[in-house]
Amino acid sequence: MEARKIDTINTYSQHYKDAHKNNKIKKVLSSNLLAVLFIAFSFLLVQCNSSSTSSKNKDKTAWENAQKQNTLNAYDGYLAKYPKGEYADKAKTEQAKILINEAKTGNPIESYDKYIKRFPNGKNKNLFDPLVYNYILKQDSVEMFDDYIERFPDGQYSGQFEKSIFDKVRTGKSSMDFSDYVARFPNSNYIMEIDSLLFDSAKKYRTPAIYDEYLATLPNGIHRPEIDSAYEKALYQKAIATNSADNFNRYINKYAKSKKIKKIKVETQPPGQKISLYDINDTLWKRITTPVVINGIEGTKFVLKTSNPKYNKINKTYSVTRDNNQVISLIMRTPYKPVVNEDFNGASSKWAINGKKDKSEIKNGVMTCNVVSKQYQKLEKLNIDLNKNFEIKIKYKVLGKKNNYYRSYFGIVWGDENKAKFFFVSADGNYNYGEQTGNANPDNNFGYANWDNYSPDNDNWMSTGVFKPKDFNIIKVVKSDNQIKYYLNGKYIRFENNMTKYKGSFAGFGIGNIVVQIDYIIIDQNL
Repeated sequence: MEARKIDTINTYSQHYKDAHKNNKIKKVLSSNLLAVLFIAFSFLLVQCNSSSTSSKNKDKTAWENAQKQNTLNAYDGYLAKYPKGEYADKAKTEQAKILINEAKTGNPIESYDKYIKRFPNGKNKNLFDPLVYNYILKQDSVEMFDDYIERFPDGQYSGQFEKSIFDKVRTGKSSMDFSDYVARFPNSNYIMEIDSLLFDSAKKYRTPAIYDEYLATLPNGIHRPEIDSAYEKALYQKAIATNSADNFNRYINKYAKSKKIKKIKVETQPPGQKISLYDINDTLWKRITTPVVINGIEGTKFVLKTSNPKYNKINKTYSVTRDNNQVISLIMRTPYKPVVNEDFNGASSKWAINGKKDKSEIKNGVMTCNVVSKQYQKLEKLNIDLNKNFEIKIKYKVLGKKNNYYRSYFGIVWGDENKAKFFFVSADGNYNYGEQTGNANPDNNFGYANWDNYSPDNDNWMSTGVFKPKDFNIIKVVKSDNQIKYYLNGKYIRFENNMTKYKGSFAGFGIGNIVVQIDYIIIDQNL
């Protein structure tokens, strides 16, 4: 029992010794581990400090490079690389300064937009307000006001902006007019003043242009009734004065219910004809197809033209009367060739004179007749019935007398070969008419009546008032039923009732002691 206790004690003692030994080893190991950890931590600390120093140096270098360039892009580059860098706030401040300086010297709108893109809530936004305002004012643009309002909806210059523009428009210092201003500021406090200014101008100048300006600017202006009345009067007077298609349309379109607008019925026989209406300046007004009712302006004139190849052309001028039921009726006639249409463009003509003393020459489209006889008559038998309607027209020019003979003349002769009627115009522009009596004598080879007892004081020759001594004249005879009318240069001279029945069908011209050029001879039967 005693021995067992001793073994137990020894065993315990040995365990104690081993445990103590192990604990000592652990203490040594623990001490060594702490030393190792301390050395590692110190090494890492040195490395971190070294890395931090390097990063700071790079940040600083990048900042200094950005400062040297001092541009938006340079600072953008710095901030992209070091968004939370030591100099980030300074970079943003410098960018703000650059943009503000740009706004002062360049386009502040563009500078402001760049600023807001970088700093949506930037504290310097309000610094751009006066810069943008002054810039837009100088541009003289109402449209740019929207740029201001878009960027500064509560801007300090909104009201002042409107007044500044109004003052420039009112004083004529702006390229804009009141119409532009009112379109942009429909609720402006200056609308009444604009109304008054435009109305005063309308009363002063009284032109369609100034009335147009008022109505375009203020369609509901307080002076609209007075302007409408004055405008209608001005357009009506202009339509009458100019007789132009533009002014016709302008008045009719604007004042369709005016009492000055008259209804005109245009009809043709046969119907369905396409007709063009022109103003007297030969400007197309409108095209119509008959029958049709058109609007015309009382007191104006227009020209009606047709060009259907199946019918003769029509070119007539009409006046719009006070009658509200005016009717224009046209009979469309088929085209025809004149019985005679001699223009002397050939080398010869049956109308040429080939006498011993009296001769003619055809050259350059005219026939020059040199007649030294006191009286010469050139008649040709034609396919014509002189007892029906006809027209004879000759264009000629007097070159001079052959002798100092008071009966120097040129004119138209028609009828029987030995008994014809005549219409003559003297070399000094007087006219005579009559017929051959058959009592020929040396001084009246063809027996023309009305020439007996001729003297300067007792003369049947009468003044025409339209003769052209040094130019071409057109002499014309028109027989319509039993009436004969005489014309010179389009002017109606006189008429006579003629019941003479002709057996022959001769027509031509008579010349007495004169040199003339004949441009054409036209004889029509189908009138």
